[in-house]
Amino acid sequence: MNKKRMEYAASLLQTCPEYAITTIAKLCGISLSNFNKMFQSKYGMAPTEFGDKPKWID
Repeated sequence: MNKKRMEYAASLLQTCPEYAITTIAKLCGISLSNFNKMFQSKYGMAPTEFGDKPKWID
């Protein structure tokens, strides 16, 4: 379940840059503190860094 949540979060970060991190965490059903930890663990970077990454880079 958390894997799907993180994948959804990553897609929101790239397709909806106007969304705040707190909004994305809520949309994924995760508290902000857990969201940041889980995202860092899965992607090796903070959600704010991921959102700045060009969309064509995998």
